Amino acid sequence: KFTLTGANLQVKEATSDQAGSVKFENVDPGTYELKESTVPNGFEKINGTVAITISTSGQLTMTGGDFLTHSDEMGYTVTNVRTRGTVTLQKQDSADSVPVSGAKFTVYSKIGDVPVAYLTESDITTGLYQLSGLETPAKNAVGDWYLSADNQLIVGDYYLKETTTPTGYLPDVDEKNKLHSYDFSIATQGQAVTVSNNGSVSDFFNTPIGSITGQKVIADSGLPLAGATIGLFNAAETNLVKDKAIATVLSENDGSFTFSNLLYGTYKIAEVAAPGRYLVNTSAVFTVTVNQNKQAVTMDDSGTPILIANTRRSGGGGGGGNPG
Repeated sequence: KFTLTGANLQVKEATSDQAGSVKFENVDPGTYELKESTVPNGFEKINGTVAITISTSGQLTMTGGDFLTHSDEMGYTVTNVRTRGTVTLQKQDSADSVPVSGAKFTVYSKIGDVPVAYLTESDITTGLYQLSGLETPAKNAVGDWYLSADNQLIVGDYYLKETTTPTGYLPDVDEKNKLHSYDFSIATQGQAVTVSNNGSVSDFFNTPIGSITGQKVIADSGLPLAGATIGLFNAAETNLVKDKAIATVLSENDGSFTFSNLLYGTYKIAEVAAPGRYLVNTSAVFTVTVNQNKQAVTMDDSGTPILIANTRRSGGGGGGGNPG
């Protein structure tokens, strides 16, 4: 909506039509001031006025700020700037607060639940995730780009989800194993939103996970032994049998065994079942603390390699590492 004022003119008002045209009729020669009084939601009001002169011959001239342009085809045009803002996310490790790389977030519009942008990691700041475009840019219902060329989001209500989980961390899911959704809104020009997972801090935390890798061998030869059942236990557990294990894995053909996706903490490792021709090694019990997520833990807390050797049962034969 615009208002037109002049020394000998009662204030006139006009509203732009569907084509964006604004018309004041029956205006006498003279000097006037044109001012934008209201704008549609999602646009910034023009900061300034337009000075208008109408000569006695009907010649019209307008002068104003950089929001005013003129061409022979379009005449005089005033341009409104869409309200846009940014959103960033600082991602940290919940165990030691170091920045976390390798994630990717998708930003969705709440209107239609459609993806409109990504948050990808800054090339400059580790763990800082900033707006970037989709492979195919998205438009809203009236044909406006959600994301501008300089990576600014138009006014609106949004949510984001971590759609790529960095290696060594748990996915950001709720108790139903669905990806968490984090809400934010762009409401004012130049707004800079920092997304938080709890509303009180500016850092977005993910839970790190680690792994434990050990080796199973034949006692007298050192050859790898496949098919042994290895148990993972809580650190306080004393009854190291299969039914008490948090998880179990089988040793592979090369004798290796791995427990993956483990929360940081201290565990016990012990064999709970051996291949048919071998005795269970009940004496090899390892206390292992998981506190890194970039490489597997291969030694127990005393610095001893996690190596479990099995002795053949009496009368057993054969020299291979795999049970027959």
